[in-house]
Amino acid sequence: MDATLRQREEVLAKQETELNKKEQELVEFQGKLASRECDEIQKAIAGQEAALKTRKHELETELQMHQKLVQNEIETKRRAWELKEVDLKQRED
Repeated sequence: MDATLRQREEVLAKQETELNKKEQELVEFQGKLASRECDEIQKAIAGQEAALKTRKHELETELQMHQKLVQNEIETKRRAWELKEVDLKQRED
């Protein structure tokens, strides 16, 4: 009877050891999985930031070009206005 109980205790102790080992493996796997997930999120964020930076640069370039066009248009209209003023003054004289 004692031998049977000891044998059962040994089996239970062995099973407990195996379960503890598997639990530890699971905890390690969860840590690795969380790390991979974090890495993937960081990669996605970096990709989005790069795309936003590129788009921002494109928009800034487009804005500068539009600003130059508007400035040229304003300058052209100012010159035309000055010419009209000179023309009107000459007609008055």
